[in-house]
Amino acid sequence: MTFSKWFSLLATLSTVVVVDADLFTSVHEMENLAHYEQRLLEHLQSYLLDQQIKLDFITQKYDELSSRRVDNTPQNNLGNPITAFALVKRLVRDWPLVLNLLVENYVPPNHLTQLPREKELQSALRGLARLKDVYNLSATQLANGMIGDMHDQTIMTASDCYDMGKYSYERMQYYTSISWFNEAKKKIQNGDKTVQQEKVLAHMFLASSFAGCFVPNQTFNSNRLLQQLLSDFPNFTLNHELSRDYKEAWVKNCTWIREVKKKYFDEDNNKYDMIYKKMCRRDFNMTTSGLRCHYVHYGNPRLLIAPFKLEEIHLDPPLIVFHDVISDHEIEKIKSNFLKNWKHCNTSSSYTSTVTTYRTCESAKVTDKDPTSAQLSRRVRDMTDLSIDTSEENQVACYGLGGEFKLHYDLTNESLSDVNHRGNRLATLMFYLSDVQSGGYTVFPELHKAVTPRKGTALFWFNMDAQGKRLGKMIHGGCPVLQGTKLVLNKWIHEGNQDFEKLCPSDRNFPKQHFYLNKKR
Repeated sequence: MTFSKWFSLLATLSTVVVVDADLFTSVHEMENLAHYEQRLLEHLQSYLLDQQIKLDFITQKYDELSSRRVDNTPQNNLGNPITAFALVKRLVRDWPLVLNLLVENYVPPNHLTQLPREKELQSALRGLARLKDVYNLSATQLANGMIGDMHDQTIMTASDCYDMGKYSYERMQYYTSISWFNEAKKKIQNGDKTVQQEKVLAHMFLASSFAGCFVPNQTFNSNRLLQQLLSDFPNFTLNHELSRDYKEAWVKNCTWIREVKKKYFDEDNNKYDMIYKKMCRRDFNMTTSGLRCHYVHYGNPRLLIAPFKLEEIHLDPPLIVFHDVISDHEIEKIKSNFLKNWKHCNTSSSYTSTVTTYRTCESAKVTDKDPTSAQLSRRVRDMTDLSIDTSEENQVACYGLGGEFKLHYDLTNESLSDVNHRGNRLATLMFYLSDVQSGGYTVFPELHKAVTPRKGTALFWFNMDAQGKRLGKMIHGGCPVLQGTKLVLNKWIHEGNQDFEKLCPSDRNFPKQHFYLNKKR
């Protein structure tokens, strides 16, 4: 019974008014009072039972949530994708149920009610699905806490596997969804009660029916699954969102399925996608023949005593890594500014800026009003021997659970002209502000190169050729972070004012081999 009903009863009883002392001598009135007291006891008993049910539920949820909780400490590794996924899901799905019961008798502090929303859970599902796809992980491995050679202390529940299956099913990745539903089914058979078995079987039947549209010679046992569902759960009914799918499954309407999938879900079918995934897995041999390391100072007197340490990754076009170019103290200052202003990453041109799944991260602009940012900008000028007068503000980006930036070019729609003195992005320099335990490589498919993020280093390349056109070989991407967090600072250097940085005007024609060995000033 709720408090409102309890107070309603008390209000009713309050209408009994003692009018005089003769009440105590009237048997009739005493019988009425005894009746009222009996009703009070009955309602109190009902209220207590109701509260006990809620208390039992809260106690059960407390035991369940506390047993699955992982402290925010390095040894418990919240950078592990399975641990991170489980944490997000608990905060989105489990804790609102508990808080809704608590608010009847207790008002939690406001900062404890600001929970992540469903879109954050969808982002976590997308991240875990992307890791499975790119790194060729099996549902069985992930469901049991295995990520390659690493073992996570968090084991996915049947409900977790079911949610992953639903996510894949809704994106028409039926074969993948079946593998997740199978894992959920196995966990239910082993006593996991976090999701109803009939829900899993219903989705397995539909996924198996539709999977045959794309792998016609493969048997998925959809009829057997339907028979099991109807036999074990004769009263089960499909919800509204699955009713259309059920009808299509009955008539085997593969045409509808293929058309929808081609229209909405074939985003990764391009010539580079398979190469990108292979490079992210480091499933290739990277040549180092002819590559060298150099101390670089460009003839700058200030750098003669402490030149930059440069490693060649590719010669033509140049792709280079600078070592030990940002200190831990500077990184902590930049991270502090980032945490104050971050937002979900955008992909942008000179006209638009939109949040997208093409780039999954958080980012923040750090202006040169900040002393540390200004110091890094000056260092970029010294490292590259290029003008930063028209460069963009420093951008910090953080890639967490499954965070990635799919293959892209850094160029925008801008071009150098009498009106636009900034021009396009001539070059990119990216500081690595953290080590990454696994994954997160920066890959260049055309160059057949993959660069490992290492804290304190910086990666540099040109985006334009000698004619000021896009340098096609510099298509690149940031692989999904498999374990840990990838934090970077990007500096995009533009064409404007580069003519006045060197002695010879022809030097504005980039890129060229060994530009960093040019000692003319």
